[in-house]
Amino acid sequence: GDRDRLLGNLYPLYECAQVSGTHLSVISEGHKKVRQLGFGQMISQTDWMQPPPGLVNPQTGTFTVIGYGSLVSPESAAATMPSVTNFRTGRVEGFCRVFNLVSIINIVRGHATGPHLCTCTAVRSDGAELRVCLFDVSEDEYFSFAQREARLQHEVVEYRDENGREGVGVMCTSFSHAEYRLWRCPDDKEYHEQVGQYYQGELYRSDLLPVPRYLDLVLRAHRSLGQEFLDNLLDHTYLGDGTALRKYVVENDLLSQAGDKA
Repeated sequence: GDRDRLLGNLYPLYECAQVSGTHLSVISEGHKKVRQLGFGQMISQTDWMQPPPGLVNPQTGTFTVIGYGSLVSPESAAATMPSVTNFRTGRVEGFCRVFNLVSIINIVRGHATGPHLCTCTAVRSDGAELRVCLFDVSEDEYFSFAQREARLQHEVVEYRDENGREGVGVMCTSFSHAEYRLWRCPDDKEYHEQVGQYYQGELYRSDLLPVPRYLDLVLRAHRSLGQEFLDNLLDHTYLGDGTALRKYVVENDLLSQAGDKA
């Protein structure tokens, strides 16, 4: 039925939230609907399911994904992009994480209830820095990546890996409800099929809390990479109302079961 198709095809696993970077103008021939976010690449919103020019390495036929939420987990990444290779860590400057995106897939699966409806996105923030995971994916899996992250903006951003090498990758950044309806899902019937039958209201909100199962996945993935990664998650991530994630985690004793100190 429709529910199985949604789960199987449209939004595998968790939505994430990732980041943006270089200055490259991309306007597909015949399309002039573009937007620019700060110093992020201009990407045609009509061709959002295709890799933008310059992203794919012509020698390897792969592109780099920058993960900062659930995509820090290799298992989560491989669930929708099986060709994942060269999993490594790095940094992206000028962004923080914010839990501000209502997660439809978690609502459908029964993991998101009450006020606990949000996953995180990447939002520009002066002086902030994200510890991220970088991995390469075959060009023919860009479609899967785009579907997984359909309710986020996809931007090409600069990163620096642990060896100091710089490069560019695609990262998912904060959209808005109005932009999602305009660029991704303008048809009312399609919107009802993908969102409206499961959730009524704005997709981007500042008054909700993290999905517990998603937050647990993100905490575990960052903790597995060491204290520095965990500290970056706790200190450069916020709830929609501005509350620091570290404060939320401590007050709700979310790391105590594993014996960790926040």
